[in-house]
Amino acid sequence: MSRAMLSLLSLVLDLVQAQTAPTLPSEFESIRPTAAFFVENQGQWDPAARLVLRGDNEDLILGKSGWSWVLRRAGEAPIATAENHPAGKAVVWLDEEERLMAPPVEWARIDLRLLAANEVEPQLVALGPTRLDLLRADEQRSSIPTGQVSLARGVWPGIDLRFIAEQDRVKHQFELAAGARPQQVRIGIFGAHPQLAEDGSLILSTALGTIRDAAPIAWQDIDGERRPVDVAYTLEAGCDGWQLGFEVGAYDSEHPLVLDPDTLVYCGYIGGSDYDELRGIDVTAEGKIWVVGHTASMDLPVRGAFQGSNAGGDFDCFVAGVDKNGVLRNLTYLGGSDRELAYDLSVDPAGNVYVAGGTNSPDFPTAVGPYLTQSGNLDGFVTKLDPDGNLVYSGFLGGSQFDSIRGNEVDAAGNHYVIGRTVDTGDPGDPPYTFPTEVGPDLTHNGISDAFVAKINPAGDDVLYCGFIGGSEIDYGRDVDVDAQGYAYYVGWTNSDETSFPALGGPDLSYNGGEELWNGQFLQYGDGFLTRVTPDGASYAASGYVGGTGSDALFGVRVDGLGGVYVAGHTTSTESSLPVKFGPDLTFNGAPPTEPYGDALVAKLKPGMTEYEFLGFVGGDDQDRAWRMDIDAFGRMYISGNTRSDRLSFPHQGHGPRLNDGGDEDAMLAMISANGSRVIYGSYFAGSGREIARDLAIDPDGYVHIAGWSTSPTFPLVAGPDLVKPGGADGFVARVLPIELLLRAGNAIDPATRERTDMLYVNGQIGNGPQRQLFIPYGGGTVTIDVDAIGFDGKPLAESDFVLYIWDGEPSAREAAHVVDPQGRSIGTGVFPTPLTTGSSSIQGLRTLVNTTGRSKLLGQAISPIKKPAPFTMNVDIPGPGTYTLQALIEDPNKPSGVTLSNAVILIVQ
Repeated sequence: MSRAMLSLLSLVLDLVQAQTAPTLPSEFESIRPTAAFFVENQGQWDPAARLVLRGDNEDLILGKSGWSWVLRRAGEAPIATAENHPAGKAVVWLDEEERLMAPPVEWARIDLRLLAANEVEPQLVALGPTRLDLLRADEQRSSIPTGQVSLARGVWPGIDLRFIAEQDRVKHQFELAAGARPQQVRIGIFGAHPQLAEDGSLILSTALGTIRDAAPIAWQDIDGERRPVDVAYTLEAGCDGWQLGFEVGAYDSEHPLVLDPDTLVYCGYIGGSDYDELRGIDVTAEGKIWVVGHTASMDLPVRGAFQGSNAGGDFDCFVAGVDKNGVLRNLTYLGGSDRELAYDLSVDPAGNVYVAGGTNSPDFPTAVGPYLTQSGNLDGFVTKLDPDGNLVYSGFLGGSQFDSIRGNEVDAAGNHYVIGRTVDTGDPGDPPYTFPTEVGPDLTHNGISDAFVAKINPAGDDVLYCGFIGGSEIDYGRDVDVDAQGYAYYVGWTNSDETSFPALGGPDLSYNGGEELWNGQFLQYGDGFLTRVTPDGASYAASGYVGGTGSDALFGVRVDGLGGVYVAGHTTSTESSLPVKFGPDLTFNGAPPTEPYGDALVAKLKPGMTEYEFLGFVGGDDQDRAWRMDIDAFGRMYISGNTRSDRLSFPHQGHGPRLNDGGDEDAMLAMISANGSRVIYGSYFAGSGREIARDLAIDPDGYVHIAGWSTSPTFPLVAGPDLVKPGGADGFVARVLPIELLLRAGNAIDPATRERTDMLYVNGQIGNGPQRQLFIPYGGGTVTIDVDAIGFDGKPLAESDFVLYIWDGEPSAREAAHVVDPQGRSIGTGVFPTPLTTGSSSIQGLRTLVNTTGRSKLLGQAISPIKKPAPFTMNVDIPGPGTYTLQALIEDPNKPSGVTLSNAVILIVQ
C-alpha cells in the first residue's frame, strides 16, 4: 500500500542467481540495484504468492485476492514461522545451513484484500531483461521471468489494478473504464491499525512502527489533457476488519478514471544494522539532499560509492544523496582503519559537496590536499565530492595532538571555510604541540583548547588562512557562515575571559561566566562567542560574547544579505543576566532542579554585531537545545535540536507538524518569526526511544530538511530512504512543508463524511479535502472565512493589508496582469483571476492592478483590507452553489513587487 522505499534484491531473492542481467552491474552480490522488479512464482514460493518483489527489509506479495506488505528487521525474535512468513505458508530457506546462519528476524505483515472482487491473477505486462535461475538441491528452474509492471484485469467490473516498480519505490493505481463505479473499490486491511490523518493521509500502525500514505490523487485524460478529479480516502470499521475506499468528486463518467495514492512528503531512515548517526545536511538548487554522518554498520546500502565498504575501526563516515522524492541516489563510506566522526556538510551553487570531521586513521582516503599525511593522533579532515558523489579532494587539517573540525561552509567561488578545536594537553608524554597556521587571525595557541579557523582554496591544494580564536582557558569552535564579501562568521563557546579572549566590537565585551562540568572531566559552556574574520583571514573584524551568568554556547550561525547575523544554541542563564530583547520568549523556562536543564537560545544581531535585534528563549520545563539553524528568504529562523520538555510546556505554536513526544529525548524543530517576536511553530519528531535533530537546511522551494538520529522503532515514517528501522540507532531524514498562510472555513463539511469540520489551507495543503478544496454548504449567499494569516515578516497581519479574492470557476480561469503602484509605475507581473465582478480601479488603496492592455479593473471580489491582528473573520457573498476559487494577496516588503499572491484554494459550494 505504501510507496515504501525499497533497497532491493537481498542476495538474489534468497534463492536465485542472475542468468543475464544487462541492466545490472557485474559485481552483483555487493550492490543493491536502484531498479526494482517483480519475480514470477514458478513453484519457489507458496502458490498463493503469484508475483513477489523482495527488498532488504520489505517484501511485496501480489496474489489473486489482493496484496501484502511484509516488513522485517534484525532483532531477537525467533526464526519466521509459516504463519507470518511473506509467502504465507512455506519458510523459504535453501537448506538447513542457511537457516542456521541467518540472523533472527522479526516480521510484521499487512494484508490488503480486495473485497467482493473477482479472483484475478496478476500478470507481468512487459518482461524485463533480467531472468533468474532457481538453484536448489531438490529443484532447478531456469529463466524465471521478471518485470516492473503488474496488471490484474477486471478485479471489479471495468476496474483493473496496476502495480509499477519504479526506482526504489512501488506505486499502485486503480484504472476505471468508462462507466465503471469507483464505489466498487473496497479494500480490507488486516495486520495493521489504520486511521486517517487530518491531511487526508492514511496511517498504518504495526509492531515495527508507523507507515503513512499521503492523500490520494485522481485524474482523467480527456482530449489530450490530464484533468484532476477530487478524491479522498474513506475508512470504515467492518465486522471482520477495516475497509478502505475512495470518495470521488465530480468527473466525466464517459471517460476512464485513474485513482492513485500519492506520496507528498517523506521521513525515513538511512542506516544499517549497527549504530548510525547523521550530523550534517544541505540541499542543492535542484532539491537534492546530501547528508553526512558516521556509522558502525558494515551493511549500508551503498550507491555509486568511491569507497564501497567500511574500512574498519569503530566508526567510518558516510555521505549520502537523496532526491526530492526521498529516493536514495548516492551513498559512500568515507574512512580508514581507525575511527572517523563526521560533523558537518555543505553544498556549493554547482552542487559540489563538502564534508568535515575528525579522524584517527593514518590511511584516511586522501587526494590532492590540503595535507596528505596525518600529523597527530586525531586530525581534522576535509573532503569534497562532485555532484555525482565522486571524490574531488580529501585531506587532513591538524597538528601534532588532538584536532577535529565541527563546522564548515563554502562560498560561491568554492572556497571552503572550517572551524573546529585544537588541544595542547601540556602532557610531557604527548608530542610537542604544533599546528599548521597560515596568515591568521591569531598565530599563537593560547590555552589548553583553542578554536581554530581555516579557509581552503577551491582546488583543495592550498590553505589560504589558518589560525586560532581563543584565550587562556577552553575555547571550542562549532559553526561558520560567510557573507557575499568573504567575511566569515564563527561561533562556539569559551571559558576564557576578556583579558585573554579577543573581545572587540561586540556584541558583549565582558565575559559572564557560568561554566558547567561536562562528564566529570572539564568545564564547558561559559559564554557563547561570535567572531567575524576579514576575507584574507589576517585579523578580527569583530568579536565578543553572547551569554549570561549561567552556561551558554552557540552551535549555529547564519548571516543574511543585509548583514544581519543570526545565532542559536543553548543556555541556562535566566532573563536576569541574559540580555533578552523582544522575543520570542523573554522568560527562561528550563529552571532547576531539573537536571539537565536549559532552553534553546536564539538571537539576531544588527550589521556590525554591536546590537541585538532580538534575543530570547525557546523551550519548556526541561532541557532544550538548538544544535543548528537556518534562515529562509523571508528572514524567518529555523532551529533543529532536541528537547526533554513535555507537550504541555514546550511551545507547540502555529500550525507546524505536531508529531508525538515519545521517549526521554525528542528531536525538535521550531520556526521563529523574522522579527523574533514569537515561535510560529514548534514541533516534535519522536518515537518511543531517543531522537536528536542535528542539522537542517531549506531548499529553494522553502521546504525544511532535517537530519538526525533515532533509536525508536516507532519513529513517525511517511516515505523515504528506508521505512523499517535497520539497527540500534539510525540516521533519519525528514522533509517538512513550509507555512505561510492559513485560511479556515469554520462552517465547512468533510467531503467524505459530509459532517461539519474545520477545513485548513496551509500553503497549498488542505486539512480535510484533496486538491486544495474547501467544501462549503450553501447558506443563502454568505460564506464565513476565518483568516489566520502569517505575514511574510513572520508575525500576524496587523498593519499589513490583506486582500482576499474570489472568482467564478477553477484556478485556470485567470489572466496575466501587471502590478503597478498608485502612481502607475510597473512593479512586477503576476497571475490574477478573471473578475467575478467589476468595480473601482483601486483595491482599497493597497495596489492598483491593471491587465496586460493597461486597463484598470477590479480583479475579483476584494474584501476590504483588515488592519487588526489575526485571526479574524470575513463574510464573503456567494452568488449561488458552484465552484469558486479563493486567493489571498498579502503585502510583502521582501519582494520587489511589494505583494505576494497565495496559492489558490478551490471552494465547492453545495
